[in-house]
Amino acid sequence: MRKNTELLRAQTELARAKKVLSQALQEQPPAAVEEETATTFPAAQTSVPVQTTLPTGVKEYTIKDGDSFWKIAASELGNGTRYKDIIAANPGMNENTTLAVGTKIKLPAK
Repeated sequence: MRKNTELLRAQTELARAKKVLSQALQEQPPAAVEEETATTFPAAQTSVPVQTTLPTGVKEYTIKDGDSFWKIAASELGNGTRYKDIIAANPGMNENTTLAVGTKIKLPAK
């Protein structure tokens, strides 16, 4: 049982590291594009507003150790069968997605 827990934690850490690496690679533009942007557009025109609030009725949930889509749906939405609603609210996730501890997901309205 302990080995399974250690394996699950290692998988979770690996998934988190992959996500961080992927985001870091996507955020760094090639040098030529970065130089062109800096010389062509003033800084005020290149900033993009960041959405700080979630759509009405949607809330954020942070994955905890031992969570599954079913458990989250049961505890947060009142019915485990609503796990498909959670998957639908989070593009890129499916029933086989490994839930990494600390990852934030969107939950639909109750």
